[in-house]
Amino acid sequence: MMKTRFSPSTGTSYPLDIKYGECMPADVIEVLQADYEAAMLARSAGNTIAFVNGQLVITPPMPLAFATLSAPFLAEVRTTREAILNRLAGIGLAALVDGDSEVAEAIAQARRQLLDITEAPEVLTAIGAENMAALENAVKVRYKAIAAGVPVEVRNAFNKVSL
Repeated sequence: MMKTRFSPSTGTSYPLDIKYGECMPADVIEVLQADYEAAMLARSAGNTIAFVNGQLVITPPMPLAFATLSAPFLAEVRTTREAILNRLAGIGLAALVDGDSEVAEAIAQARRQLLDITEAPEVLTAIGAENMAALENAVKVRYKAIAAGVPVEVRNAFNKVSL
């Protein structure tokens, strides 16, 4: 049976017919070539492989912390929100100049709701549950509800959001 050397720290093999000298990692162990090849075929991206007492062990990566996943999403929500707020400010000012207080008030209310979108109860619940799918859905539902509260001609301000 053919053997090879394997280093858990580098995750690669070091064939026996090559002399590596001092370049070889300190944690190199000898394993069956067939076992090493099976490990390479069986592992998924991010998994680590090891041989414990000659047995192949494939370990999936540790899941990312919710904060690591949610921070970029919430930053994107805030960026999108700013673009919508700016668009609504222009539309609201035009409504005030035109004397359309009904549209101006609807826009003012939408702006208040947008400012609180990351603090909405359903968003906070999803954050508390550390559930990324629920968080994304809660934000989408809030955007949809806010857009529904403005006149139809103003909804184009929400074009950056897939409702």
